[in-house]
Amino acid sequence: MAMFSQTTIILGNGFDLDLGLNTSYKSFIDSKDFEFWMKEYIDTPDETNLFDYIFKQRLIDTWGGVEASIYDFAEYTKAIDRFDYEMIEQEFRHLEDAIAEFLKKVDYNNIIFTSCAWHLLGILRKYPHVNIFSFNYTDIAKLPGTPLPNSRIKHIHGTLTEKNAILGIQDCKIRQELSFFKKSHHTNYMSKELIETLNKSERILFYGHSMCLSDMDYFTSLFKNICRRESNIKRIDFVVLDSDAEKELYKNIVLLSEHTLAEIRECVDLFVFKTKDNIQAVFEMMNKFDISMSEPAFCACMPTGRRVNH
Repeated sequence: MAMFSQTTIILGNGFDLDLGLNTSYKSFIDSKDFEFWMKEYIDTPDETNLFDYIFKQRLIDTWGGVEASIYDFAEYTKAIDRFDYEMIEQEFRHLEDAIAEFLKKVDYNNIIFTSCAWHLLGILRKYPHVNIFSFNYTDIAKLPGTPLPNSRIKHIHGTLTEKNAILGIQDCKIRQELSFFKKSHHTNYMSKELIETLNKSERILFYGHSMCLSDMDYFTSLFKNICRRESNIKRIDFVVLDSDAEKELYKNIVLLSEHTLAEIRECVDLFVFKTKDNIQAVFEMMNKFDISMSEPAFCACMPTGRRVNH
């Protein structure tokens, strides 16, 4: 069985959903928290009404949807000569507040203990040197039984507990006045550590992350380095919901990497597992992962370390 000297886990919103946490983008758009601010800005002109713009573009049902809408809104304003960017920033901060309030109400007591996500937490608890990065704002330490302490997990977009949650878009050319939309302008932005860790890893497991283009700053270099054979990565696993999520994943990988899947697969073993279509295969993959991690040779050389819906 293959052994990997450094392993990294990436958790996306699909991981939370698989656990049973009601944190979907659709639930947020339908929430009282979003509705409240929609009503507050109901008389705001269309050209500066961010909430209305997001609501009208709510067809994408992953969290990449809100970020895509923010980007489209920024592009939309390029055609406007004069606009109240201070009002837009105020709306953006209220959007951050609405998301925080929505997620604070998440019930951590309805966990699906038979889920693949819960099974993975049990495995990770045994191996403290595995790198774990989460794109979620939720607090795993609040789960029943405290499967993992927060200190084990590096939150790429911050946490509600520390009040440093990051919302925004990737670096791109938008109006200078709207630079506050960019994730990189947040004081807690931490792409460097993630990118360096990924490139040093030999195995990466993405759980419930769709590789949406709003996160391209983190992953474009990953696949380009793989195709240039400038990384240590030997295997990448993705856990998604179903075949539709798999198709969306492949599309996003091709777009952000600027390489075909065939080119990528020539350089790395890439596998996709689907919790809805073949849950047994997911459990088997994770059990093999557990066995490989427990091998003495592996332990000795380890360094310290949307569209997925339910």
